[in-house]
Amino acid sequence: MTTAEWIRSRLAKVHPRPAADLAVRPHDSTFDGEPVREWLLAPEPVRNQRIESEVQKWALHIGLYQPGSAHVMAEGPCTILATVVLPDAPDELVRLLSMYWTLIIAFDDQVVEAGRPAQPYLREVPEILLHGVLPDRPDVFHLAFAEIRDGIVALAGEDLLPAFTRCVTDAIRTYAAESETIDGYLRDAVANSHILPGMLLQGLRPGVADLDHLARLVTVIARLENDLLSYRKDERDGAANICWIVAREYGIEPIATVPVVVGMIDALRVQHDDLLAAILADESRAADHHQATTISKWVDACYAWFLTVARYGVTR
Repeated sequence: MTTAEWIRSRLAKVHPRPAADLAVRPHDSTFDGEPVREWLLAPEPVRNQRIESEVQKWALHIGLYQPGSAHVMAEGPCTILATVVLPDAPDELVRLLSMYWTLIIAFDDQVVEAGRPAQPYLREVPEILLHGVLPDRPDVFHLAFAEIRDGIVALAGEDLLPAFTRCVTDAIRTYAAESETIDGYLRDAVANSHILPGMLLQGLRPGVADLDHLARLVTVIARLENDLLSYRKDERDGAANICWIVAREYGIEPIATVPVVVGMIDALRVQHDDLLAAILADESRAADHHQATTISKWVDACYAWFLTVARYGVTR
């Protein structure tokens, strides 16, 4: 069994049965004689394709991508995840979340990974999101953030702008100075998560301690699973990955860190499952049950997205 197959067989055990109402479908494989059932996203195809087409046209029109680089969007389409985590949301909200994810992925690829300075955006993006004020010479990212703000306001979400801005600013801050320690990387996994802004747009409000902790657990699990599934791709591209940081801190080869990271995921999933069960068992908190289960669904949805799209180098 190859390392990639071993990773996938282990993560399949972390995600044995997604929620019955999550739009996923099983994908069965055999690795070295061992049957493995994974899960792929399966949104309603017509709606998903229509919204994804609209998002890609927007990204090309505003200049996030050029026609020659549009294949990057096709390798990691965001709408397929947005339609699954927002199954009952209006098209406008699904489109807006997909636009934001398309923007932040382009920012990561074209600014952070390309070695361009992210620091100036720490001053400029909050002004755009909070007040609609563009810098004197806006680039395509400034213009795209302005359209995200307009979309939030159009959906009567102006009260979300301060919290949404904090999420985006925290992400850019970690991009500007990526941590090289294990604890710093795990904290950054929460700060630069693309999940928390999605939860805000979904209508999940922060401020309840254990629900906030549940959301943080989901974001860290998703980050670590992403790092494992894209291990070979990140190794080739020189991208940040928990495996390199663990290897450096413990003085071991990166390949030897893979079981360590799987163990971290197992421990976090136990915490997630126990916390979710405790919240749902408290009958006095019936009003929190929906938010808790909605937060929890993200962990399976993100896992299925990593497997479904081509961006992370998972071959089926």
